[in-house]
Amino acid sequence: MLKGWLKNLVNLIDERYVRGRLMQVYTQSRRPSERTEQFLNDYLSRHPHLPGDRLPSPRQIAAELGVSESTVRGVVRKWLQEGRLRSRKGSGIFIARQTGSPSGLLRIGANVRNERRTSEGWGNMIHAHALEAVLELGPRGSFMSLYSSTEEIDALSDEEVVARCREMDGMIIYQSDPHTRSIVETCRRRGIPYVHLNPPGDDAVSNFVSVETFTAFYRITRTLRESGRKRFAAMIYPELEHSVTVRQRLSGIINGIGLELGRSLDLRIVSCGGYSENHGYTAMAELLERDGFVPDAVLAAGDPIALGAFRALNERGLSIPGEVAVIAGAGFERGVAENDLTALAQPLREMGCELVRMLLEMIDEKRLTCPAKILPVGIRTGSSTTAEESARLEAAFRA
Repeated sequence: MLKGWLKNLVNLIDERYVRGRLMQVYTQSRRPSERTEQFLNDYLSRHPHLPGDRLPSPRQIAAELGVSESTVRGVVRKWLQEGRLRSRKGSGIFIARQTGSPSGLLRIGANVRNERRTSEGWGNMIHAHALEAVLELGPRGSFMSLYSSTEEIDALSDEEVVARCREMDGMIIYQSDPHTRSIVETCRRRGIPYVHLNPPGDDAVSNFVSVETFTAFYRITRTLRESGRKRFAAMIYPELEHSVTVRQRLSGIINGIGLELGRSLDLRIVSCGGYSENHGYTAMAELLERDGFVPDAVLAAGDPIALGAFRALNERGLSIPGEVAVIAGAGFERGVAENDLTALAQPLREMGCELVRMLLEMIDEKRLTCPAKILPVGIRTGSSTTAEESARLEAAFRA
């Protein structure tokens, strides 16, 4: 009983007094860095802190301990590397979440195949950059794919995929997965933070990273229209009803043409059968031969489609860029550079890193929503647009 009374009395003592007594302990026969580490350990143990709570600044801690600020920053840097703390630029130092797998690692999952070859394709390249960002976390982060390289994703049941998703501390979600809806529902139900690559719906305002495709294609179309192009072919992916970004591209093209659509200017929307160069080649060949429509401006949603259309136009004997201007959609395929095509310059690395940054922020702060991040797009001009058009495009994207 006496013991309990004493314990309650100690708890009522003003914390400033306790802190002052602790300073005497810290300053006795310990190196400054050891005193700083002990202070931080005791500080965290004396407070009911949660992940996302901010610590005192290094300057405040240094003043408390009577050590140099550089010593405190050195210890803080070490704890950041160990994943015990998180730094947010302009905001301070925060307590990191220490839950996760038995090893203490955060398990960051993604609904992609577990493959080494992640450098081909738009989504794969972004995923490769996201993986690099996870690896840069050092001992704090681990990356786990939901699927192995040998699995047929379509053959897996939703129940199996959901069971794997439950083991994650956070999810990066790519839209092409047939199990996406089940994954999202599981994350919401179990309170697992998640972030999409590209918006999941037209009304989405949070939890995704994307690029400003509407503005980019609006600028391109308007510039080509003002340069005298009159017959536009918009080569898109076959999922107009399922993809927000495909609709945004198309909306940008239509708005760029403006009120002259169907009058002095013409537009053909070409839905390709897939994403490959062969799909782009077949779609353009059919447009030229079967429909008899010869465009003077080709705007492709993806690089492989642009390369296929470029090949079909060349085989038809059409001069590029004299008779036809060709614009590729992402600017990452090797063939785009080899053929010197004008293309969008999408920030693939920034998108991958932003996916991880957003997810970690939600995990650390125990939130399930985060404002969407929409990144600007640039342009790389080449020989598939005229010199005048290239100059105008560069000016439009600088505006």
